[in-house]
Amino acid sequence: MQIRGRTILVLALGLAMGCGGGSAGSPDADAGDVSGVSDLGTTTDESPADRPGSDALPDDVPPPDDVPPLPDDASPPSDGIGSDSSGPETAEETSDEGAPPVGATCEAPLSVWDGRTLGPDLPDTDELNYEVVTGPVTGAGISCAVDGSQGEAAFRLVLGKSLLVGIAAEAVGGDVEVAVAFRREDCAGTEADCFTSPAGRNIAEDGAVLTPGTWVAVVRTIPTAAGTDPLGRTLEVSFWFEDSEDCTDGIDNNEDGDTDCEDPLCFLDDHCTGGHQGEDCTDPFLVENGQPVAPGTTFNAHQTLAGRRDDFQPGPGCWANDHQGGDVVWRFVLDREMTVEGSMGFFDGTPGHVYLMDETCGHVEACIPPVFGEEPFVLATLPAGTWHAVADYGEARPVDPSFEIFLIFDEP
Repeated sequence: MQIRGRTILVLALGLAMGCGGGSAGSPDADAGDVSGVSDLGTTTDESPADRPGSDALPDDVPPPDDVPPLPDDASPPSDGIGSDSSGPETAEETSDEGAPPVGATCEAPLSVWDGRTLGPDLPDTDELNYEVVTGPVTGAGISCAVDGSQGEAAFRLVLGKSLLVGIAAEAVGGDVEVAVAFRREDCAGTEADCFTSPAGRNIAEDGAVLTPGTWVAVVRTIPTAAGTDPLGRTLEVSFWFEDSEDCTDGIDNNEDGDTDCEDPLCFLDDHCTGGHQGEDCTDPFLVENGQPVAPGTTFNAHQTLAGRRDDFQPGPGCWANDHQGGDVVWRFVLDREMTVEGSMGFFDGTPGHVYLMDETCGHVEACIPPVFGEEPFVLATLPAGTWHAVADYGEARPVDPSFEIFLIFDEP
């Protein structure tokens, strides 16, 4: 399976060079191609004594008397040529190219990189490739795949740091579309991202920034024609990983347009979070490091709702009051009465919902109303005290759960 533009580029370069030899590191290299390797087992007319460096004795010299005869069941020592034991076998040598695809279910997902922790160490190869067969659906539904007859495969990843995890999943043979979702911990965990193949296509390819911990990539096959069986379908699945952003140097290291804490790879870096998780009001992110906010302050931050729990609901009278998605919390302190305005937008342009809660996070003080103008925002005058701002999904679910939030503080 040719995955991503770089594979096509490598093939094009090989053709342009007259196919004079492939790169040993190419993910598409054929492990069985030995056309450029000498056949060391071919016989010649050359005697052992004629070979350069040979220690063979001439015919007229008898062997030394002190060489003991070989036992009846012994074999002469091998010089390694034509032998089955020519040293340690490589991964290519030991792989069984004719082996059938393996199963990978939500109950027993296939461990990516043999279960090793991804980050800070990463695989030496550009991609990790797997071939599996789909089985019956045993996990929870995923948001981007409609209900109905589907096949399922699952992969388990363990991340030691935030990474951009890319995946391409292709169903061999067509007649099905493919959907992929990343879920935290297991197939029933919080969904971080979900995407599908283009209509009528049998390959889904995308990526998501995932935070440290255990994740499961759930792959579904969805029939495109009546009578098509989504079970027992062969899936060719590739993973790749990106970790190249320094969160402290003021440089866009991976040239994605985002610098330091604006980059999704840095969203949970301690330099950007102050060591807080922001999951709920027990360990929220802090505005102005928890110090009282001065009038005229505009605070903004970049974060993601990927993999977050759904801890809060804004309730009746608020816009998007039943979204069933994750949320993130910031705490701010006022030493006087102030007007607070809050808004947020996801990276793909979808608006989000910001609402303000009291010190205990037990009461919604203000939220975006069900009817608003061109841009949704919350506006409230709050007395001195400790407050929380919750970033949440709006009515439309974004393609990218990464977002930017703004909080503006001023005199009433």
